[in-house]
Amino acid sequence: AMTAARVTASIEALGPPAPDGWVHATIPVESLRHAEVELLRLGADVEVLEPPELRARLAATAAAMAALYADHSSCEAMSVNENTAQPSGILPR
Repeated sequence: AMTAARVTASIEALGPPAPDGWVHATIPVESLRHAEVELLRLGADVEVLEPPELRARLAATAAAMAALYADHSSCEAMSVNENTAQPSGILPR
């Protein structure tokens, strides 16, 4: 199975990055859904060039996450108790 650690190890084995700073690699995937979940773990450290369906799914998820974190109007403030390091407050969703 493809895991984030396995992808990272495979990329590191490819050698130094290209002049643009990226390492270009082709990796086998079990399914688009599995690839989406695993590659999202790498965040902005990976860019999927193809297949277009996978790139579109990652773009849609990233856009939804960006919108979620950009909209603070419906969230109450969160605070952390310094004595217990436990968050307190109410978050919707």
